[in-house]
Amino acid sequence: MKKIVLILLTIVFATEFLSAQDKIELLSGKVKKGIIDHESDGYIFYKKKEGAFLKNRISKERIFRIIKSAGDTTYVYKQDTLTEDDYSIAQIEKHIQGQIEARKYYKPWKTALGGFCVGGVSGILPLFYAFLPPGLYVTLVGTWHIDESNFVASDETLLSDEYFTNGYELAARGKKVRYAVVGSLAGLAAGMTIMYIVYPYQGPSTW
Repeated sequence: MKKIVLILLTIVFATEFLSAQDKIELLSGKVKKGIIDHESDGYIFYKKKEGAFLKNRISKERIFRIIKSAGDTTYVYKQDTLTEDDYSIAQIEKHIQGQIEARKYYKPWKTALGGFCVGGVSGILPLFYAFLPPGLYVTLVGTWHIDESNFVASDETLLSDEYFTNGYELAARGKKVRYAVVGSLAGLAAGMTIMYIVYPYQGPSTW
């Protein structure tokens, strides 16, 4: 019984601690939690927990807004009205939402499979050259057009919003590159392993 009470108290205190933290929402849609310490012209300084000695800093150019533990919200992002293509607060919120949705729902498995195939075939090359095809593949993936018909979101009506899809595409491109890297390295490792098994005295470096 005492253990149960202790666990419950720990959960309560942990919940209160997390709720008392400030939230720094980035333009990428990611969130940093901690205690705001102070700010300078270009940076926000915060601690990951109360009483911590070390301070982290983050550039204001990366921050959308700060939500204090008390509930107050400060928008760090400012629209440049002199620039026609600069987003308003409402538009950047849609852009950020698109990035969040892409990271959650967009799954470029075909890109990873393509990388695995490229890496696997590259495993037969000498070690010095084996990384060149996967590197080229990853580079090309980062420049290829992304088909919006493959976009998946929690609410399909969001995909008709220009700013949402712009944010979605930005995050989806980054995710495709990561999948390409992981697939290529996995394929390369598999290809090299097979070569060592088939030619135990001639590995990829001497093939």
